[in-house]
Amino acid sequence: KLTFKGGYMLTKLMASRARQTTDIDFSILHEEVYTEIKSKLREIAEHFVSLNIIDTYKIKEEIKPQMSGGVDMYKNGQKILGVDVGWHDTTYGTIIKDLDVATVQSFSIERMLADKITAILSRKRFRRPKDLYDLFSITECFTFDAKKISDYMIRRCSLVDWQKYPFTDE
Repeated sequence: KLTFKGGYMLTKLMASRARQTTDIDFSILHEEVYTEIKSKLREIAEHFVSLNIIDTYKIKEEIKPQMSGGVDMYKNGQKILGVDVGWHDTTYGTIIKDLDVATVQSFSIERMLADKITAILSRKRFRRPKDLYDLFSITECFTFDAKKISDYMIRRCSLVDWQKYPFTDE
């Protein structure tokens, strides 16, 4: 039901080059799975509060195709851990990956690159240098199939609001 992605997944794939992250990112295919996930996230957060690992947390109650859900956890007013749950099509561009902690479904390198490129090109104002860093690091560390990236970008383009395109004649 879960497909891992993002900075945490990248730290597992390229530990020597990955950037620091406090978020665990994954995607789900069906909105209704989020109700179960919220319940588990609340249970985990309450357990962390009882152990004094965190002071408080905030569950994101809704999930939409362009708005992720999840939880942010805080200690002494600072966010120390987040779980971001995106609602995305996980029927393509995924692989099974053995990590030191578990065997998980993950986005493939090509899917991660397609998502990063699409995110960079679809922002009204580019505010996420981490996407550029990830793009550079992934292309330096892995071989990849450019045709798959192109195919995945075409699949994603139907969801992108190109009115927010960051590059203009100006």
